[in-house]
Amino acid sequence: MKRTSYNCDICGVERKEANHWFVATKDAVCFSIEAWDAAEIENDLDSMNAIHLCGQVCAHKLLDRFLVETSTTSTKGENNGEKQFV
Repeated sequence: MKRTSYNCDICGVERKEANHWFVATKDAVCFSIEAWDAAEIENDLDSMNAIHLCGQVCAHKLLDRFLVETSTTSTKGENNGEKQFV
């Protein structure tokens, strides 16, 4: 079932109609960000790996976290190789 409202996973703001949102996905070695509309078409918005981002500032914050995590932790070891960002 599709959700009717979404909140930014970084700052918590609720999505409105005019917002320019992004959806990020990640795993142990990959990180990607796409426009909300493209993700909606592909039905990725409700994916367990989907990270909802209210705009560029929060997208940059998530990217910064990813870069810090990958530079300070090896891909093996803690959390079975998975990074924790959010």
